[in-house]
Amino acid sequence: MNAFLNVLEKNAIKKEILRREKITTLQVNLGNLCNQNCRHCHIEASPLGKDIMQRKTIDDIIKFLSSSKIKTLDITGGAPELNPSFDYFIRTARNLVDELIVRSNLTVFFEPGKEYFPEFFKDYKAHLICSLP
Repeated sequence: MNAFLNVLEKNAIKKEILRREKITTLQVNLGNLCNQNCRHCHIEASPLGKDIMQRKTIDDIIKFLSSSKIKTLDITGGAPELNPSFDYFIRTARNLVDELIVRSNLTVFFEPGKEYFPEFFKDYKAHLICSLP
């Protein structure tokens, strides 16, 4: 923080112009497990990903959402749909926010047992942001 304040001072910018606003969006990364292995991935996600958010942490996020006025929940990963608690997270969090975003590579829909996702996302009014490498 001091380095940032030093840059402001060096450029004659008064720190008083900076104001903290309310948090409106919470982005949650469910881990680095993914059905793809892309060189450009900034979290090095792959089918071997081991850093997977646990259910207890998801419950803590649910608790936070229920006591805050977060408008948008933005869920990402690797492929967040591969987190074992993903469906639970969507079902539990959906009524706590105005907008639910899921960042998907879409190919996860073709993984065995995941074919229901298009209808699931429709039912929970998820806004999909999709990309393919």
